Amino acid sequence: AYLSNHNKAVQDMAMLDKFIKPILTITGIITMLPVLQFLLPHFMLQQQGLNVADDTGLLFAQHWGLLVFCIGGLLVYAARNPAFRTPVLVVATIEKLGLIYLVVSQWQNPALQVFHLPVYFDIFCVLFYVIYLMGQHQINGPE
Repeated sequence: AYLSNHNKAVQDMAMLDKFIKPILTITGIITMLPVLQFLLPHFMLQQQGLNVADDTGLLFAQHWGLLVFCIGGLLVYAARNPAFRTPVLVVATIEKLGLIYLVVSQWQNPALQVFHLPVYFDIFCVLFYVIYLMGQHQINGPE
C-alpha cells in the first residue's frame, strides 16, 4: 500500500513539476509589482484610493512594497533553482496568508476594498504552493 501511494505521489509531483516553473515565475512577477509602491509611493497609493499623510505611514508603505518585491524575486529565483523552492514557498505562503487574514478579517471595511483582488490572487498562490509543498513532503519525507 505504501509503495502504491508513493508511486501515485511521484506521478502527481511529475504533473506539478511540469507547471511549477511557469507558475512560480508568473506568480513571482505579479508579486513583485508592489515595488512600484516603493519607487512611487504617493502615486501608487493615490491610484489605490489610499492617502498616507504622515511620513511614518509612508515609510511603512514603501518598505512593504520593497519586502513584497523581494518575496516575488525569490519566487522567480526558486522557479529555476529547485533546491530553494521549499524555504521560499514557505516564506511566500506565510506572507500571503498574513495578507489574506488581515483583509478577510475586515472584509466589509470600505477602505480595504482595494485589497480584495490581491487576496484572490494570494489565495490561488497559497493553494498551489501548499499542494506543491505537501507533494514534496509526501515524496521526500520530512527533511
